[in-house]
Amino acid sequence: MHELDYLFMAELHRISDLFGERHKRFFQSAWTESETEFSEELPSVPLGFGPHYRRRVMHLAQEISRRNVVPWLKPEQEEGERQYRAVALRFVEMGNNFLKKLAGAGLGELTRMPHALDPEKGLRVRSTFIFEDFIGTAQPPSPLRWLADIFLPLVAGRKLIANDAREFLRHLLEVNSSRVQNDVLNRIQDSRAHLEAEIRKLLHEISRVAEQALDRARKVKEEGFPAVQSAVERLNRIERDVSALG
Repeated sequence: MHELDYLFMAELHRISDLFGERHKRFFQSAWTESETEFSEELPSVPLGFGPHYRRRVMHLAQEISRRNVVPWLKPEQEEGERQYRAVALRFVEMGNNFLKKLAGAGLGELTRMPHALDPEKGLRVRSTFIFEDFIGTAQPPSPLRWLADIFLPLVAGRKLIANDAREFLRHLLEVNSSRVQNDVLNRIQDSRAHLEAEIRKLLHEISRVAEQALDRARKVKEEGFPAVQSAVERLNRIERDVSALG
């Protein structure tokens, strides 16, 4: 399984780099769009008492961030599914090919072979993504912040609140877009662990059945030597191939 571990890790690094580039492109685009939306919608926020106005503007930042980030989850999950299936298929076929070789060895013990792995099975764990609102930032409990919002001059106070909200919007986009990526990558990583366990179990069973068949074949090889000898040689090759993956 050391060879499989290495191959799996190489594929996971490739997928991680791919999603890193996707995240970079998404954030650049989403930030430009979100900043424009914020500037367009800010004048429609009702004016009022400083702390109340801050909550409304921060809530606007949350809404804009949510409607830009949450829809992105679906295409990222779909891409994660495609990438995982492509990688998983390679390793599923590897395990199933050993089963085919074993089936071709022509010995009775092999009627108890394990079932083949399902090549169509996708991600094996569910999404746990939750949008983070950072409610403590949107509604700061600090009495100093509350007093500043009250006593700052009206125009200057609104400008300061709007600037804070823009920074908050950028933070929401950064954190939640990263959470989308981490959710997908974690699902791929956990699914890979499940698949690896299935392959490990399959290879162990193949090795066990092959060893049993070899033991029996060696005991009776004097009877019908050519056919049994040929089967023994095939089983030896299978056993060596399985052992090489360990």
